[in-house]
Amino acid sequence: MTRWLQWSTADLANGPGGVEVHARMLQRELRALGMECELSRDPRDAERPEWDVVVTHGSTVTYQAMLPALLKRRSQAVRVFTLHGTALGRMRACGEWAWLGGYAAAGREWASLLASDVVVTVNANLDLFRFAERNGQVTAFSSNGWDAAPSIEGLPARVDAALGDQKSAWAFIGRGDDSVKGASNIVSALKFLDSSGSPAKLIAVPGSGFSTAPDGLVFATDKLSPGQVKALLARVRGLLLPSYYEGNSLAMLEALTSGIAVVATRVGAVPWLEGRVQGLIVCRSPSAEDLVFAIRQADGMAQDDASRSARALANQKMLPTWKRVAQTYVDAVQRFKLR
Repeated sequence: MTRWLQWSTADLANGPGGVEVHARMLQRELRALGMECELSRDPRDAERPEWDVVVTHGSTVTYQAMLPALLKRRSQAVRVFTLHGTALGRMRACGEWAWLGGYAAAGREWASLLASDVVVTVNANLDLFRFAERNGQVTAFSSNGWDAAPSIEGLPARVDAALGDQKSAWAFIGRGDDSVKGASNIVSALKFLDSSGSPAKLIAVPGSGFSTAPDGLVFATDKLSPGQVKALLARVRGLLLPSYYEGNSLAMLEALTSGIAVVATRVGAVPWLEGRVQGLIVCRSPSAEDLVFAIRQADGMAQDDASRSARALANQKMLPTWKRVAQTYVDAVQRFKLR
């Protein structure tokens, strides 16, 4: 039995972010393939001799953990580095050049890449990934999977009441208090639509970052489970994702495979998805003006159950499941071993 360890300073077992969900889904599917896979936050675990494969994610590592590998004092394990995005990419997109922590995170990303045998990315356009290809490392690209929640769960009564029966509200999923997500632009766009006689309500999960929105414009759900998010997506008009920077948004993939409209900026994996999936409307920029234009485009998209089902089925066939993502990791490790 092949033994895998995923190690990170982030709480891979319980954290709500995309990196943490990716790690848990990879663990789920590797175990389904008959392999052992554990999650850890202890840097000493990465150097224990029993692992065949050690996977790290993004900048969520420490130099202490990378030093033995950088100095080539490594165990028998194949080291895999997963790129979800880059700190410098975010800083460039958002103009965050004064963010000192970003430079430290970028250093950790480079250390992880140089210490790794295999580099897997969810976004093939990243500069670090292109460097790994030129550096002769084994590389692999795989979009995130879309089937994290196998079944729909019931929504809280207050969320159910806020949604109503018309499937007319828009959804936002993620940390609205993160400036990269463009929450303030969403509020400005909704206010403009409201004043022009085309009101649009937003259901925000969990709702952080929207406290300045006028009453009645944004409804905050608080935390929802993956199954409840799946239920929410089935009852909204579409998903708004006017981000300044993204890796490969899990919310976007789940929305596309639910058959609803997705309004997203051309960042992260969106250029790869454009033209390949149905229901994706690319917003020219994260600005409120461009967001209003894209929302009005989406208003022309058929919303009947048959049309939604057709889009959902087409996108599910095109996008990878988490099982396919796990197989990408396994195949990349095997390619390295055959060198």
